[in-house]
Amino acid sequence: MSKRAKKQEEQENLERWLLTYCDLITLLLAFFVVMYSMSQIDAKKFGSLSVHLRSILTGQLGILKEAPSIAGKSEMGNIAEPQPIDLQIVEGEILRTAEEKDFKKQIALAMDERGLVVHIMDTALFEVGKAYLTPDAQSMLEHLAPELRRLPNPLRIEGHTDNVPILTPLFPSSWELSVARSTSVVRYLVEKHGISPLRVAAIGYGEYRPIAPNDSPANKAKNRRIDIVILSMKNAGDEPSAAKASPIDAAKAIE
Repeated sequence: MSKRAKKQEEQENLERWLLTYCDLITLLLAFFVVMYSMSQIDAKKFGSLSVHLRSILTGQLGILKEAPSIAGKSEMGNIAEPQPIDLQIVEGEILRTAEEKDFKKQIALAMDERGLVVHIMDTALFEVGKAYLTPDAQSMLEHLAPELRRLPNPLRIEGHTDNVPILTPLFPSSWELSVARSTSVVRYLVEKHGISPLRVAAIGYGEYRPIAPNDSPANKAKNRRIDIVILSMKNAGDEPSAAKASPIDAAKAIE
């Protein structure tokens, strides 16, 4: 073997360690990526487990207390997905609050295809033919507001009346009265208790969504109500999102 060939072979042998070194660095990088991803999953599971354990040890429903808001952020800075909450747990919390604060007889709760519905009798909130909240109404909503504020779910505040006609300068029909009453509740929850206006809607159905026949004073009293509908997260996607178009784009869309 010539000296030139021998020298070239020795040089190639000296550079082979670089290949081994590069392979080692690549494997280490892959290992740390896998470990990091596993640690993120474990952290989420551990956080969920700690909430459940705390709720058991303290006797409280910790899953409701720790519910993240829609605008919450994850550790990586991304928008966190709202976590689904068992509305039956929410129902239990509201019933317990109503019993502790002595207004259980003035509300009724029901589950339907939309989610959890809190029926509040209008006599608990308003004077006859009026739409401003009474002091007792504000006290009741003050106790309900913390439960509603913790939820990521959209809220619909629905006003309902019976079929007795109303004709006043302020409320020429039951439509206006029902809308004014639901709006009063929405404004109180948003302005006094910090519930995001992006989560709530005020709706007036007038006399056209009764839950009982309007054939007796007792049934008419059931129909005069405010419904706070806590939409399930499955139905939350049906709610329209905030408009992102500029005023110019909106004008073009109208044209």
